[in-house]
Amino acid sequence: MIHNNDIKEAIITMLKADASLVALVTEDEVREAEWQGKEFKYPNVRVLVRQSVPEGTGPCDSKIRRVTFLAVAASAKASSKECGSVAAAVVDALKGRQLASDVFQSGTMHLRNYPGSLFAIAAETWVLELTWEVNVYG
Repeated sequence: MIHNNDIKEAIITMLKADASLVALVTEDEVREAEWQGKEFKYPNVRVLVRQSVPEGTGPCDSKIRRVTFLAVAASAKASSKECGSVAAAVVDALKGRQLASDVFQSGTMHLRNYPGSLFAIAAETWVLELTWEVNVYG
């Protein structure tokens, strides 16, 4: 069985390995969305696996999952430009790539909502959500 935490870990590992993204966001600020730290630093990227469902109904289909996940870029600036730059780096790091894991293999990741959903969550705090899909096999 493929667990959501394994999928999330593979996505985060891939993002942390991308030099262009890490130049904008420190490696420590690429985390799971559920992270409950004491300090929330900007800019950052958070990853949330929203849905992971088996594909099909055959005996082998339980080993194939269609996964939908969010990669969320956030920044704390007066302008949304930094947030957009971080989101673009996330797109460059993931688009058309496959996840690497000892637990599973994946197909190609596909971005479903480019340029993403941009909104302010507070004064001078911007969030851009990117929705992705990928099939994983394990």
